[in-house]
Amino acid sequence: MPVAQVRIATIDRGRFVSDVTAQGVVIAALSPTLVVRAGERVLDGRLLATVDSPELRNKFAKEKASLENQEATCRASRSGSAASRSPTARPPLSPT
Repeated sequence: MPVAQVRIATIDRGRFVSDVTAQGVVIAALSPTLVVRAGERVLDGRLLATVDSPELRNKFAKEKASLENQEATCRASRSGSAASRSPTARPPLSPT
């Protein structure tokens, strides 16, 4: 999910409602695990809950693998171009 689509809101104590009406993409997830207790004071930036989503976990794994592949390609490209600029680099020998 792009960061631009993430919304942050202030939470207030109230009744938990399980019915939600919203526009957007629905992602399969397990119930959230709350890290804080009701009424507990929290500081800005503190983790409040985690949501386990097999769908997002799989997407993250694919994106991470893609990033690692692109980084490896970039490193190989850089090392190949560095070798061609090296003053000690010699052209390959031709068979005789």
